[in-house]
Amino acid sequence: MVFATIAWVMTLGIIPGTVLVPTIGKKIENGVMRIRSRDEKWGSLFMTALFLGMISAFLGMVFATVSEGLRGWIPCFVMLASALIMCVCAVFVRLLKWKWMEDYALPISMLGGMALSIPITDIVNAIA
Repeated sequence: MVFATIAWVMTLGIIPGTVLVPTIGKKIENGVMRIRSRDEKWGSLFMTALFLGMISAFLGMVFATVSEGLRGWIPCFVMLASALIMCVCAVFVRLLKWKWMEDYALPISMLGGMALSIPITDIVNAIA
C-alpha cells in the first residue's frame, strides 16, 4: 500500500513537468532572453532573484521542522551531508585536476545525500 502511494505521488508529480516543459519552456526562455537583451543589469538581477527565490523555497522546506526536536533536524543533516560530498568533489576537481568530475559533482552529491539519508535517519531516531 505504501509503495503504491509513493509510486502514484511520484508519477503524478512528474507528469506535469514532462508536459509543461515542452509546451511552455521555449516561451519562458524567450521571455528571459528578452529581458536580458533589453538591459543586461536588470536581466542579471532578475536571474539572481529567480535563483534566490528557488533556494529560499528549498531552505524553507529543509528548516520547516527544526522546532520539532532532533528528528526535525534530519533534513538539515542530509543537506549538510550532501554539501560535504559536493565539497569533496570540488577538492577532487581542484587538487587532482579531475575535470570530468565537474559534470558529475551535482548528481554525485544528490545521490550521496539520498543514500546517506537512511543511516542519518536511523542514527537520529536511535538517539531521539
